[in-house]
Amino acid sequence: MLHEHLFMNILQLCKKSPYPANDGESIAILQISRGLVEQGHQICVLALNTPKHYYPADAYPEDLKAIISFNLVEHDTSIKMYKAFLNLLSLKPYHITRFDSKTYREKLIQILKKNQFDIIQAEGIHLAIYLKTIRKYSRAKIVLRSHNVEHLIWQRIAANTKNLLKKIYLKIQAKRLKRFELHTINQFDGIASISPTDSTYFQTNGCLKPLANILPGLNIKDYPLNIIRQPVEDCCIFGALDWIPNQEGLSWFVHQVWPILKKQEKQLKLLIAGRNAPEWIKQFNGNGIQFLGEIDDASSFYADHALFLIPLFSGSGIKIKIIEALTYGKTIVATSLALEGTGLKAGVHLLQADDKQSFAEAISSCLHRNELRIKLAEAGSKFVRDEYSIQKIILQLTHFYKSLLNAV
Repeated sequence: MLHEHLFMNILQLCKKSPYPANDGESIAILQISRGLVEQGHQICVLALNTPKHYYPADAYPEDLKAIISFNLVEHDTSIKMYKAFLNLLSLKPYHITRFDSKTYREKLIQILKKNQFDIIQAEGIHLAIYLKTIRKYSRAKIVLRSHNVEHLIWQRIAANTKNLLKKIYLKIQAKRLKRFELHTINQFDGIASISPTDSTYFQTNGCLKPLANILPGLNIKDYPLNIIRQPVEDCCIFGALDWIPNQEGLSWFVHQVWPILKKQEKQLKLLIAGRNAPEWIKQFNGNGIQFLGEIDDASSFYADHALFLIPLFSGSGIKIKIIEALTYGKTIVATSLALEGTGLKAGVHLLQADDKQSFAEAISSCLHRNELRIKLAEAGSKFVRDEYSIQKIILQLTHFYKSLLNAV
């Protein structure tokens, strides 16, 4: 048996640079890294540095590099039409093969030869393509930190796609991805799922490995509570604008909900903020809508605004942006899918709506019933500050890891 207070050496594999932490996945990854270090564990990160999320290795903050060993490997994961077409001749999902890098594999081997790890934490099913390499060069326990049930995202995206040829292609890819994902989870030594909904899905779809539900955590002291108590005149959509589910939800809101809302709330403004927006989103200006682009200081942005909208109709896992906004003391109007796995209750911690009329009415309620908006913000922030504290999450995660290490 291992000592209860054993400090572990952990290799964290990422499909993109975890810094800067300005989207849900990066926030979840970096918070776990920092949390493990604070508990005395040693962390080494090996990440693909992709054009979509590129960040120079030498620009990482010195205080962060002092506590975590970062290794970045440049690799282009951009979708190429000819490669996507040629992939139809293969049985492998294109969503996975895009992340297969010879240079990354060589760097992984180099790191494994020089270090003895207790745990290798793969941040997403995309890193499963390196399982054989890890097994060859390491005896560490390999854990899938599952941020989503990836194939469910693409099934929902395919279902929402109107272009017939694109729909057919996405259905083929979703089917391949499902086969890959449900087969591959049993090649890991354990699964640390980010959402109880996802954990249940894996359990009922053939997962035979130890599985723990480990929520994403936030270091609460880094998120100052700021509940705005005066009436508000704007609402915000804030998130990664290169993520297809966010794009779908934003388009639905602007075209379906906003016209209804503006008839009733002529002075209301909609602020759209986020990184990597395509050109068609940048054109959303006028009729009370303002596109802000990437926000340099998320904390200040949250401090200045009270009402945040999360219209999602595809996706999986827990939406970190909901947890982040609530931690700051913001009021949320979201679809039911956005709430999946969070433990949040509609009408208690936030408002939920799934059609254009009820979504518009929920926003109007927050505008005209200021006491309701404040009550929701207070209840929501208390819930996430209790349930999503990184210190609490790290204790659960390390307990799971030590159970794997102690297993015969």
